This record gives sequence, structure tokens and C-alpha cells, in this order.
Amino acid sequence: MNQKIWMFLLLFISFIWINVSASEIKKVDIDINIDITGNANVREVWDVDINEDKRLYRHFYRFDNIGINNIKIYDDNEMEYEEGKYKMDIDYYYRVTNIYWNAYSHMSKKYYLEYTIENFVTKYSDYEGILHNLFYTNEDIDEVNIAIKSDYWNLSNVDVWLYGRNNFKKEINNNQIIITSQDKVHELYYVYLLMSFDKPYFETVNHLDKTFSETKDEISNEQYVTDQYEVLYNGYADFLNNNYLIMILTYPVTIFLAIIAIIKGLIINFSVDNILESMLFFMEKIFALSIIIGILYVVIRALFKKFRKN
Repeated sequence: MNQKIWMFLLLFISFIWINVSASEIKKVDIDINIDITGNANVREVWDVDINEDKRLYRHFYRFDNIGINNIKIYDDNEMEYEEGKYKMDIDYYYRVTNIYWNAYSHMSKKYYLEYTIENFVTKYSDYEGILHNLFYTNEDIDEVNIAIKSDYWNLSNVDVWLYGRNNFKKEINNNQIIITSQDKVHELYYVYLLMSFDKPYFETVNHLDKTFSETKDEISNEQYVTDQYEVLYNGYADFLNNNYLIMILTYPVTIFLAIIAIIKGLIINFSVDNILESMLFFMEKIFALSIIIGILYVVIRALFKKFRKN
């Protein structure tokens, strides 16, 4: 009896320790500057306030021939996070780029992410245009601001659309596109930018043999499919990286199983021993399920890397 009580308390405390992770991303500012070749140089500033070490995450869904390169991360202590050092990792899959880096509670409050978006501008058979996944988040963020500018365009006569699950609004001000969140940006929110130019402004080598109208129709019609892909892919890929699997299995499932265990204990014989025995049985099943999903994750990730594409 005493052994079962101590086992239950140990499991319960370990669940709380894993899941109590007070963290907050207060603001993300993104500045995008498009050069004459149609590539974009990007600088992001992440204003973070965390109480314990945390792994931050930046996801890109790459449309058409877009590439994410020249990635650099550093903090306001001027420490640079290189791949393979200081826990910064980059994963490339078909049409997907994921960047991970560690944020330390005892160090920086701001992190700077710089990179180049190759082929940001596309030359369609009728117009020049842009289609890009501007932002995706796997957790709540208080505020996101995006500014897109170029010395080579004139925005007096352009069409701009925002797609995705988001609460962003757009405006054109001082020959820049300003995109801002209207409230807290919630987990799994994302925003796509789609725009067309009234005439050629860039010397891009990114040519596609389809019209801009066809692209717009595809994005409109496939938005739900793309939405489901991003939710499933990123949710699954982050299970082990960010303890989401344990979080999902502990909060709702543990409460549900606790209720079942109590009911079972009442039906069989109302005793603490029966209740604890039932809860420990279900918890063992949870851990077994976690191991199975973890193995599947490793296998699927290895298969994805066979099709790794820069």
C-alpha cells in the first residue's frame, strides 16, 4: 500500500515538473528587405521572457522554388548560435525548413534571427508576384509585427492578400507593407503573403510556367489542405522536441483516467488501494504509448531525411 502511494506521488510530481514551464514570447519583429534580384534579406527580433531554459522554434513552408539560407542566430550578449553549437539545429525537408535554438533564462532576453529568402519574388507568365509563408508559431505570442520593403518597387498600384489562420491586418505606408497582429497570436496561427505587381520591378531568375491567377486560385482552394498539413506536421515533429507529447498525455488524459480509476474503485471496492492500483495501471499504458510514438517519430524522421532538399 505505502509503495503504491509513493509511486503515485512520484509520477504525479514528475508530471507537474515536466509541464510547469512558464515562458512567454512578448514580441517578434520581422524586417524583410527585397533586393534587385528578388531575394529577401530578413532580420527577426524575438523579445523573450522565460523563467526556465526553453527551445525556440521557427518554421518555414517553402512555396515553389523558395529557399531559406545564410541562417544566423545571435543574442543581445553577442553570442552566436552556430549549427551544432549552443544547441542550434536546422532541419530541411521537402518544402519545409525548421530552425531550433535554445533560449536561456539566465542569459539573453532578445534573440536575433537573420537569413536570406532566395527567390522571394516570382516571375509568373503574366505578372511578377510574391507567395510566402511569412510566419508560423507553435505557441502563443503577444505581438507580431512584419515590415516588407524594397528600394526597387512602387506600391502605389499593387494587390496584396493575406491567407491562413491569423488575426493580422495589412496596410501600405511609406512604400512599405506593414503587417501587424491585432491581438495575441495563438498557437498554430500562420500567415501567407500573396501579392502581384503592376509591372516588372525585379531581375529575378525564379520563373514559373503558370499565371498568377492560377496561383491565387490554388492557394484559395488548397488553403484548408495546407492548413491541415502544417498543423499535423509541426504538431507531430514537436512532440518530443518540446514535451508536447507528455503535456497532451498528462493534463486531459490523466484527469480522465483518474476519474475512471475512482469510478472503478467505487464499483469494485471503495479503497485508496484500488484507486491507486487502477491509476498506476493506466499510467503504465501512457508511458508505453509514449515510447511507441517516439520510435515511430524517429523512423519517420529518418525516412524524411532521405528526401532532404535544400
